[in-house]
Amino acid sequence: MKILLPVALTAIAGPLAAEETFYYIDPVNGIDVPGGGTSNNPWRSMTYALSQPLDPLARLNLMPGVYSIATGEVFPIDLVPGINVVGDVPCGARIEHPLLPGGPPVPTFRVTYPSGGPCCCMIANLAIDSGYRAIEVTVVPGENFSFDANDLIVDAPEFLNLFVGSGGNGYAYVNSCTIDAIGTAVVAELEPGTTILSTTVDLSLNRSILRGSPSMLVEAIATRIGDSLTVEGTSSVLSFAGAGLHLIGGATSSRVENFVFYGLGAASGPSGGIVESTSPGVPKPLNDVRNSIFWNNSPDLPFYDPATYTLVTNLFEDPALVGVGGSIGGPPHFVDPAGGDFHVLPVSPVPDAGSLPLMGLLSDFDGDPRNPAQGGDGTPDIGADEFSEHYSYFHPRPAVGETATLRTLGVSGELYFAFVGPISFFPGFGAGLQLTSVYFPTPIAQGSIPASGLAEASVPIAADPALAGFPYMTQAAYFTPPFTLFYSENAFKGWICD
Repeated sequence: MKILLPVALTAIAGPLAAEETFYYIDPVNGIDVPGGGTSNNPWRSMTYALSQPLDPLARLNLMPGVYSIATGEVFPIDLVPGINVVGDVPCGARIEHPLLPGGPPVPTFRVTYPSGGPCCCMIANLAIDSGYRAIEVTVVPGENFSFDANDLIVDAPEFLNLFVGSGGNGYAYVNSCTIDAIGTAVVAELEPGTTILSTTVDLSLNRSILRGSPSMLVEAIATRIGDSLTVEGTSSVLSFAGAGLHLIGGATSSRVENFVFYGLGAASGPSGGIVESTSPGVPKPLNDVRNSIFWNNSPDLPFYDPATYTLVTNLFEDPALVGVGGSIGGPPHFVDPAGGDFHVLPVSPVPDAGSLPLMGLLSDFDGDPRNPAQGGDGTPDIGADEFSEHYSYFHPRPAVGETATLRTLGVSGELYFAFVGPISFFPGFGAGLQLTSVYFPTPIAQGSIPASGLAEASVPIAADPALAGFPYMTQAAYFTPPFTLFYSENAFKGWICD
């Protein structure tokens, strides 16, 4: 159950942020000339910026706008560790990279970790429309690495392809990303190699939503015994694909908490929530799954074996798995799974039905705190959402010039007033809520909470390009007899997209 507290709006710090040199890129007002790259004289393209002598630890700060061939970009955009690419505001910068007729497919971003040098690279706060693969990461043998993909909205056949040379060690993080893919969204592969050094890699998915692939969403490949490739993470959703996780080889494993596996199944090929492919005589992957929901899959866990699976307080549709490790059955009662909304309704059995997390990430996929972190009753929910019976949010994410749906959870029969407004900042005073704004022609929704516990209202977003990346917040007031007034969350919720 959500514990509703104010959430501060903070910028992404990123690896080595304190030592970075900022270079500014603006596809609308920038000019690609030597000596530019400052906030007052930005460059126009990433491609030109990367052709200039940059400091070893640099951040390309992308101002809002569309980055494409028309603005001087040449794909792939090649990055090395120490160079971070970060949108100035989330959702403000969009990379458009369609496949060119007759040309070879190339990734939008290509990151190579050579021997020596910095180990960190980050791509964050961007929308990426790619005709092939959004990000390709290659780590040479024996190299340590850390790669972060944060707050990305991606529409591409493939999102991330990670190849780690023999003896390499490191982490790849996918945090707060929304991925729509028509191929395998994420592939992580360890080179078998002949070096005596083992390879250890963690692929971490946190507060992210992956959907839409007819094959599988996440594929991990590690066949050499002695290596280790672990898919881990919390508060993420894998939905509408042939398979959620596909573990290939005996050196793979998974460790996930508060996931949702939904609508996973294929007529042929790997099918189900977590699937495995190993050779005869090779150890099976080890899987630790906690506080997660498996629903509408074919099947939930096709390779379940009590010797290789640790299951703790999950929700399963498969009756054979109900009761294993304290797991429960019954519909999860999502708000709108077909529309990608995996919040739960008040009738759901998952609130306060989980167990204490092991990984330490104490927030749900909205960024709201998990119950144990804030002095609740000590029991978190099952699933990616931490439920609150009084909660207001947008789904889908509001976008410039479109009509968004504002959803408000409450107790049946309550009168409610839902407020929406951008955040304004006052030095020394934090964030304040503006209840009237030209950006929200319908700032207030009101009515009675229906029997379902969910009220909906349409909120048109003004067609103002300046809104892209603008922070907003929601708040709802509820009245119950004898007209006692109380408020739900009053905190930063997200950014408006272009």
